[in-house]
Amino acid sequence: MRWGLAPSVTLAAAGVLVVSMPSASRLAGSDGSSNWRVAGYGLSAAAAFGLATICFREGILALGGSSFIVAAAGALNYALTLQTGIILSYLAAFDRRGLYAIAGEWRASMTAGFMGALATQFWFLAFAIETAARVRTLGLVEVAFAQIVT
Repeated sequence: MRWGLAPSVTLAAAGVLVVSMPSASRLAGSDGSSNWRVAGYGLSAAAAFGLATICFREGILALGGSSFIVAAAGALNYALTLQTGIILSYLAAFDRRGLYAIAGEWRASMTAGFMGALATQFWFLAFAIETAARVRTLGLVEVAFAQIVT
């Protein structure tokens, strides 16, 4: 990691923590233990997401290929295929009714699915040409947009 990037990553992470802190009014009415449990879930999810981000970047680099575009598209293809297989297996085993409901609405979900895959392709292209830390730090601009929208 480049040491000049460390302050940026730290500042960005601190900003996300500050923005996501529960308000004092919500804290006043609770015993506090549930807030720590929720924070633990959030930090665990963030750690898993960070690990996945690094693995995606390394996977893209390992694929190589004729260009970074081909490598990024190939890694995305592998990731989406794996994720689809896992969720289909889970639903088939534990929630067949939900699986049938999803299958019945496939047309309505095509646009959202395509747009999600397209957006993810741009993330993977960014991972192909830059370090995961820089890409994710820049991606934190989403937090600001989410705050503005809400």
